[in-house]
Amino acid sequence: MTKTLPFAASDIKIEHTFVGGGATTRSDFRMLEPYIISIDGQVQNPENFNYVYDGHGSFGKMVQKIQACGEKHILCNIPLGSIVSILTTTQANEVAKEHNLHALSHKSLAEKRAAIKSHICTKSCNECVMLFKAVEKSQKTRQCQTKEKMKVVSQPKVGRKPRGKPKQAVINHKYYVKNNVQFPPSPPSNRLMHKIISGFCDDTRPSKFEEAGCAVCGQLVIMSDLIKLTDIKCSMDPLVHVGVTRLPRRSADDPIEEIKGPIIDTNCKHACRECIGYLEKKVMPPMALANGLWVGEVPKELSDLTFVEQLLVSRVRSNRCIVHVLKGGWKMRANAIMFPTPVPKLCNILPPPIEELDEVIAFMFTGMAQPTLEDTKRTPMLARRRHISAALEWLKINHSNYADVQISQENLKRYPEEGPPVTIDYRTSIVNKHKEATSVFDMEEEEGVHDGDCRSWYHW
Repeated sequence: MTKTLPFAASDIKIEHTFVGGGATTRSDFRMLEPYIISIDGQVQNPENFNYVYDGHGSFGKMVQKIQACGEKHILCNIPLGSIVSILTTTQANEVAKEHNLHALSHKSLAEKRAAIKSHICTKSCNECVMLFKAVEKSQKTRQCQTKEKMKVVSQPKVGRKPRGKPKQAVINHKYYVKNNVQFPPSPPSNRLMHKIISGFCDDTRPSKFEEAGCAVCGQLVIMSDLIKLTDIKCSMDPLVHVGVTRLPRRSADDPIEEIKGPIIDTNCKHACRECIGYLEKKVMPPMALANGLWVGEVPKELSDLTFVEQLLVSRVRSNRCIVHVLKGGWKMRANAIMFPTPVPKLCNILPPPIEELDEVIAFMFTGMAQPTLEDTKRTPMLARRRHISAALEWLKINHSNYADVQISQENLKRYPEEGPPVTIDYRTSIVNKHKEATSVFDMEEEEGVHDGDCRSWYHW
């Protein structure tokens, strides 16, 4: 059979009743009329009834069912593909049984419908018909249908507003008429173009996003929120604080001195409006350097230290780390993983003996060949004896926590002039990227830098 229903499943009324397998469906007579085989003699004026699915089987079996129940029915020969979308679970099971579709009892309703729809009927299947029970419509439903038949499309009466919201096109048209707007608009005038360009230039000028440091708090602030120190009229007396700063010394014989006057960053030429607001009230700003946040300039002895050199001059040892350097054909990169130790160790003798480093630091090198001296100089595991010595001497003179530290020259001599202080664990690899950590959109063959110190990532 190739006929299809002249109605969609959305046209069928669904009423929820206590029937196993889902909701029953009610069909109108005009929907079933093209497929009617037989109408029970008791059904007078079939247009006044709705029809509910009541069975599927052979013609003789359905006739016996009509005679046994004594209710009003009609018989239809509807293609399965057209009616399957409105079948409930119970009805789908019945249809599947009549067409010898087995193993569907534990399937979902969607799977049952798909199996029935794809079923190719045999000669025995074509003898099956569908039985629909007539259910009388209510008076209200009949009146609604009568009004729909007699309804004639006419122009709306004068003075009556149409129901529902007006379309957007109508709203736009009213706006154009009310405000005398021309559409499409005419090209912009020279004056309007000048205004647009000037506004864009004002919003994107450097002062809108350029930042500078605040001399009072040391934070980066947008230039538009900064005022030059020479233009500040309020007093800086709230920034005078004793016992916060300490000037660097070159030898242990030099006296300890502090910054005289207000504590500010002399490298900055501006102050932010927030700090100025506190100073105008003669109050120290909460984020001011004078409020115990002063650090001072980092000396060259400490700013040039590598990762492993910083660990060697640190007095408190609270972590163990694994440093992994990966080198490909021409790029190099590194990362370090830090593990906390159960009990931190406080060192009174620095640097520590070189034998102890293998217990707290591991150095892995992955590449196409053994690392050369030039390769180790680019890694974060580079230890330089003179840099370690200079850093310890500066800390002992200028840092109060290093005053009682003993610098061991014997331990220092055992460190290399330039090189890693621990054994290198070498492993062969062609590329320096981890496949499991590489994005599918990453098209680079290698990761890192060609020359100079390799980039490092630290994981705590």
